[in-house]
Amino acid sequence: MVQQEFWRVSKLGRLSYVILTPCTENLINVVFDLSSDSCSPPQLALNGTETEKGEHRIRKEYSHIREVKFSGSIGPLGEKRLCKIKCIAGQWVGPLCADQQDNGRFQPLFRNCKLEHINPHLLVTFRNVTIHTSGWVFPHGAKLHTRCRELGLYKLLGTATPRCQNGIWSSRLPSCVPTTLLTNFTEDSPPSILIRIPSGSASIEPGGELAVYPGSTLHFECLFSRRLGSPDWTWTSPLGQYLTGWAIAPEERDWKYRLSIYYAKSQDSGTFTCATPRGITNSISLIVTAIHCDPISVSGIHLTVRVEGTRLGHMAVFQCPMGFRVAGMANLTCQASGKWSATIPKCELVTCPSLTCQEEWKNPTYNWKSIIIVMEEEQCLAVLGATT
Repeated sequence: MVQQEFWRVSKLGRLSYVILTPCTENLINVVFDLSSDSCSPPQLALNGTETEKGEHRIRKEYSHIREVKFSGSIGPLGEKRLCKIKCIAGQWVGPLCADQQDNGRFQPLFRNCKLEHINPHLLVTFRNVTIHTSGWVFPHGAKLHTRCRELGLYKLLGTATPRCQNGIWSSRLPSCVPTTLLTNFTEDSPPSILIRIPSGSASIEPGGELAVYPGSTLHFECLFSRRLGSPDWTWTSPLGQYLTGWAIAPEERDWKYRLSIYYAKSQDSGTFTCATPRGITNSISLIVTAIHCDPISVSGIHLTVRVEGTRLGHMAVFQCPMGFRVAGMANLTCQASGKWSATIPKCELVTCPSLTCQEEWKNPTYNWKSIIIVMEEEQCLAVLGATT
């Protein structure tokens, strides 16, 4: 009977009460101890209701329990982890939850970290989920990935992967510094880097890396005013030399200093840095890898998809018919992790709020044949009759 019930701890630290709900799966494992040093039974809520009968039952049947293991839901994404509470020196302590990154050892749940603010030019992701708003709470050990939204047009300043450590972030969220293209080519700004891929495919990763499929051709264009001198390209890849120089086209040769990579190979992976004559830099981290994502299957009756392919950098574009809207990300990209950039969206029925006539429309001085209200956010179109 004990093994058919699910224990859920109500809050962290020392246990204040436990909730029992009937469950058909074997989600609970208990360890009994017949010694006299037992914990006082916690409050019992059966199906969400505290009862005297339940209190009597827990005192009678669970007075010798020393350890309870149960399935816990951790963090903003509801990660499932095996957790337990223990009776130590007459007190319930826990929960302790298994950490897969530490060989499944049970660790205490430390304090959470809250994301207080997000720079509007910063893109924050957690386990392949994009965080659009502040206020999210993350468990101890959670690692965020950050990058500037426009790769190359902003320079990331700070640590790209802050981690939650017992209620404190390991570092502040980084900031995005505007570059020369956005600052009218001022000499004290980092140089902008434009990315051109005339052939092949690529993906911008959550951590800010540029992942490219092998065989692709790409150009990194460092934007700097030629009258102030020539910038310099450096790289960490082991292949040696790359073709660099000012662009040839008349409309580009005074402000685009280019580095070209033809038929990219895995050995081209590395960091490519453009430095101005004053030593101000901006960099692109390149990963060349042959990755394919799983084929996309659509089960919804309204959702349609156009898939470019399944290799790194290929896109899948989702659409819904008139009267429905895409709930989720409409464009997905195959990333270097072998996963699509977001989950498959759904089609939601568009609903419009009740239409109310504004007071000025009732004024007899108005002589409109019709009033058309287009509510773009809801994709609604409503037409009111003529007023006279």
